[in-house]
Amino acid sequence: MHSWFRTGICALTMGAMLQFPALAAGVELSFDRAGENAGVTLTEVASERYAAQVTLSVTQTKDIQFTGRAESYAMTVRADQGEITLYAADRNPLSRADGRLEMGTLKVSSGTEITKASRAVVLDRSLERTEWADLALEVKRDTASSSEDGSDGESSSTPKITVQGEGGQVRAERGGRVVITPDSGYRIARILLNGKEIQVTNVLTGLSGKDRLVVYFEREETKPSTPSFTDVQPGDWYAGAVEFVVERGLFYGQSETRFAPQANMSRAMLVTVLYRLSGEKAPDAAGIFTDVPADAWYSEAVAWAYDRGVAMGVLPGQFAPDQNVTREQTAALLSRFCAVQGTPLPEGTLDFTDQDEIGSYARDAVASVQAAGLMRGQGEGRFAPKAPITRAEVAMLLMQYIQWSQPEN
Repeated sequence: MHSWFRTGICALTMGAMLQFPALAAGVELSFDRAGENAGVTLTEVASERYAAQVTLSVTQTKDIQFTGRAESYAMTVRADQGEITLYAADRNPLSRADGRLEMGTLKVSSGTEITKASRAVVLDRSLERTEWADLALEVKRDTASSSEDGSDGESSSTPKITVQGEGGQVRAERGGRVVITPDSGYRIARILLNGKEIQVTNVLTGLSGKDRLVVYFEREETKPSTPSFTDVQPGDWYAGAVEFVVERGLFYGQSETRFAPQANMSRAMLVTVLYRLSGEKAPDAAGIFTDVPADAWYSEAVAWAYDRGVAMGVLPGQFAPDQNVTREQTAALLSRFCAVQGTPLPEGTLDFTDQDEIGSYARDAVASVQAAGLMRGQGEGRFAPKAPITRAEVAMLLMQYIQWSQPEN
């Protein structure tokens, strides 16, 4: 369902999180008989882990795909080093009490070998970090014996069925018939037959015990109707971004007919759109800031941002919700957001003529958003770090971030 191909993205960075050495861990790859699809599992991991990263060495990086088992997942590719890095993050624990953390399914070209598991990182709810280097790598392959007549010892009409994630049931019937039934609110996302993607359908016929079927489900999405804004014209550079973020419920207009694209973003506005993008539930944080009323439209977003470490106050007990957000502040908040969501931005190098004006707290973040192609200069090689950022600019930024982290959207 998702595939990420980002060259040169560095390893997971979580700011000042603590690092805890671990005694043992391993990576288990379970390939199908075709040798092209493997379940990726971290072993000997403590329970209650909410995010994970695994770096693997491969003999070739072409045509590799990764489908995670978490709400957020990604893959980065370093073709020059023969490495891929898999990421997964979820609001629910990924690891089980038996010490197994299933990352998802890795698809490779025939003949591609995984030669090493060089690094792994897991995070708990508080973002405390456990890291391993040079993990034990176990590669399992489906080597079911075949009889002289070509059968593999299974029922001649019952394929091997795997369901990825929740959201439906798959039932095999006599005569090689398979019925796929999504649950209410879900739909069939993908069907792989013997490692190859086929057309989505509810009924498959003519299968046998030699066939391997993998079915993926996903939630159905109901897109809200997009309002028509009189201050956003089709030819405006931000028109597509405004439609994109409004369709996803990240932004609303300042009236039924006005989006106010040139209006400056406030701190309250920015944490609100990031809160909506996270899909998370806000904690009870009443009374943290004296200038954030409990019934304010942005109070839940502020509580969420403070709890997750995305945005702090400007002074003790003060959040300054109406204060304009600058371009460098926006880069810093987005970088923190990406870290807690398990989609860390790549490391980068500053390349702006006014880079000496960028605050020390935001320099790495600005370099990262530049490296990811999410924020660029404002002409003549300037980043303009202290300039306020507009609603149109943030709409474009969020659209580019979503397309970078979730290419199918």
